[in-house]
This record gives sequence, C-alpha cells and structure tokens, in this order.
Amino acid sequence: MKDNKKYFYGMLVAFALLIIGIGIWLLYRPVPYEIPGCYKQCHINLNNPEFSCAAQAEPPICTMEYRAGDACLQYAHCGTVNGECQSILESEFYDCISCYQWCMNTTADIDSCEKECGSQLPQ
Repeated sequence: MKDNKKYFYGMLVAFALLIIGIGIWLLYRPVPYEIPGCYKQCHINLNNPEFSCAAQAEPPICTMEYRAGDACLQYAHCGTVNGECQSILESEFYDCISCYQWCMNTTADIDSCEKECGSQLPQ
C-alpha cells in the first residue's frame, strides 16, 4: 500500500513538473516575426500616376471599382530587392498610362478610352 502511495505521489510530482515546464516554455519561447509581403496598390490615379508598393502583413483590400488606367497595373509588379519592397515597372506601363491620360483629357469617356487604349494591350 505504501508503494502505491509513493508511486502515485511520484507520478503527481512528475506531472506537475511537466506542466510547469510546458508553461515556462510557452511563456519564454521566441515569437516568430511576421514577415510582411510586398503588395501593389489597387488603382492608378491618372493625375498622379506614380506606382507604389507597400510592405504589409496582408494584401490590401481592393474594391471592385474600376478606374481609367487600372488596366495598366498588369505592367506594374512589386518585389523584394535587397530586403526592401520595390516597384518593378515594365516599359509598357508608361505607354499605357500615357494613352489613358491623353484619351481621358481628350474625350473624358472611360468606355471609349477602354476601346482605344485597351486594344493596344495584349490579350
């Protein structure tokens, strides 16, 4: 009977030490650093067509709203260069923006600009 009590108390102490050890490990373990992604903006402003990328933990929430010139975003990409989030623009980006700027200043009709400038974009 005494052996059973010793065994029980020994197991109880071992279990308590295990729980304490797990608690200390959870308290002092290193928290992983969340590495942000490099995401592009949702829309282009034709009055100021600067393209930018942002380092954020999650991608931006974009609306379904379409603006003149948004088709040009297919020529703009974001990437990490030397650990920094940077924009990577193809030469077609500037041609596309120029077309939409000229068209919107001339006609101010987004549908005709989509036909005019959109026909120049690869399908």
